[in-house]
Amino acid sequence: MNRLNFADRLKKWLRSHRSLVIEVEALRQENADLRQKIASLHNEKDRTEKSLEERRREKEALRTRLNSQKKASETSERTAKQLGEKVTELREENERLRQKDSPPPED
Repeated sequence: MNRLNFADRLKKWLRSHRSLVIEVEALRQENADLRQKIASLHNEKDRTEKSLEERRREKEALRTRLNSQKKASETSERTAKQLGEKVTELREENERLRQKDSPPPED
């Protein structure tokens, strides 16, 4: 009876051992899958951060260009205004000179 009991316990232990080996192997595979997923997510995070940094640089470059264009526009507007004033001044001076040079109208 003792041998039969031992044989049953051994069979039960072997089944349990096989079951545990299968479970451990499944956990190893799950662990490997999770590690691969973590690596993939890390790579995606790095790409996203790089893309974000590129967008920040582009935004800053656009802001710089916009400020430069704004200053150039303001300068052009100032110059146009000054030229307009100068043209008006010269027209007035020309009109005065014409009136000075032209003989007075006869009655």
